[in-house]
Amino acid sequence: MGDDGFKVDSAFVRGASTELIDALSVAREIARKQQPLRDQLVALQKYYSSPYQAGEIVLTSAKAMAALVSLGENIAIALEMAAQQYEDAERDAEARFFTPGGAASIHAGDDMRSTDSDGSD
Repeated sequence: MGDDGFKVDSAFVRGASTELIDALSVAREIARKQQPLRDQLVALQKYYSSPYQAGEIVLTSAKAMAALVSLGENIAIALEMAAQQYEDAERDAEARFFTPGGAASIHAGDDMRSTDSDGSD
């Protein structure tokens, strides 16, 4: 299978979390701005039936926006935790690789951390 350049690592997951949080701030602002409109529509319901219908739409929309924000925040938190776990696993794997008895030790005398391909120091 070829490398298409896409990889999931802690930076990718953190970036997704940041993008989600940014999108949620827009949803939160929409929900905040709907409240005064809903209050005005409720006041008009005494006199007209169409504001009642509009109020129901706004109310339902506000509930949906609140649910979206709540779920999105939970997902953003999970993404942050996943990014941290990626970083922890990478640190752990590197530590195990370069410890005595680790995978790097099978190449006795080789400096596995070096990128020098001719073996010279």
